[in-house]
Amino acid sequence: MILAADHSAARPAAMPLGWIGHTASLAARQGYDVRPDLEAAGAAARLDGTSPLGAAEYLLMCALIINAVDDEMHGVSRGRMNRGTANLMVQAVAATRDLAGAIDTFSRFFVVAGTFCRLSLETSGDEARLAFRADSLDLRAQQVVEEMLATFLHIQMSFYLGFLLPLSRFDTTAPDHPLLGATHPYFLSPVALRNTTAVRFPAAYLARPPKPKVLGNPLLEGEMAWLNYLARARSVAYDASGEDSLSGSLFRCLSEGDADFETASRRLGLASSELRRGLTQEGASFRSIRRAALVRRAAPGLNAGDRADDLAESLGYSDARSFRRALKLATGLSLAELRGQSVDGDGPGPASVLARLAAEKARQA
Repeated sequence: MILAADHSAARPAAMPLGWIGHTASLAARQGYDVRPDLEAAGAAARLDGTSPLGAAEYLLMCALIINAVDDEMHGVSRGRMNRGTANLMVQAVAATRDLAGAIDTFSRFFVVAGTFCRLSLETSGDEARLAFRADSLDLRAQQVVEEMLATFLHIQMSFYLGFLLPLSRFDTTAPDHPLLGATHPYFLSPVALRNTTAVRFPAAYLARPPKPKVLGNPLLEGEMAWLNYLARARSVAYDASGEDSLSGSLFRCLSEGDADFETASRRLGLASSELRRGLTQEGASFRSIRRAALVRRAAPGLNAGDRADDLAESLGYSDARSFRRALKLATGLSLAELRGQSVDGDGPGPASVLARLAAEKARQA
């Protein structure tokens, strides 16, 4: 189950190359310009830095830089981390007992590798805070590398758990971050200015064990899983009817008819506290599942261009006004906005970008 949190439909899907591609600019000055390869794979890479980089394009950019400079730290840290080290790190983490142990293993690995990158995990009440510190060649490089470290750890923690780890906030030390006060397109959480780069998430996930998996190329598998998690989280709807989980049961229940949390709990024969706890353990949210079920029920009529009155009648609402109200409550979208959305989402990324990403990751195995 991968609807780890509920997210507004109105959020940026990409980061500007001028910001997140700072290490690409530094590599180009050293004679390793990866932008032509990005363009050849189908990703925009204009020299003025305004090109938007989706998550898949971002991962490809990172892979190209690492392979070009033979350094997992993109050649901008005081210490190098030879290509392939991250794969060893992920393999070691797979043997840990819970997410807290996985984070500790990552932290120790960075120290042993001599990368001058440090992780620090703290908990306060129900919240966990994972902070990042990189010793880079200049302040802007440090800020961007720390954000890259946060992305790398979010990918690995999500892959470890088997769903997108819901982040409550991403903290940056950059006062000119392009998405300050907005939603980060890779983390799907607000961006705030703080003294330390960090990600915040519910502390309950620290005790979660890993989802069993067979690893071939763990870096590639983790990144592809994360891209799929993001795609589904960003999608207006998805189909969980075949999932053998509490989330799947709830989706099937709500697909038969809309209901609020208490009513859905009764339909499933659970106390509301049991349903809430079970969804948390699966990294899911009631609102996201309710939204998905409602949109799936409405999809045939939406795709056919049915009038609001006809949609309301087919879905069991007394009138169009009641349907519009239920739709707004469940999805945060008006009927007109929903008609403009893709019911199936945009997928993990362009096929050409994903194919090149797989090829570059094979060089890091």
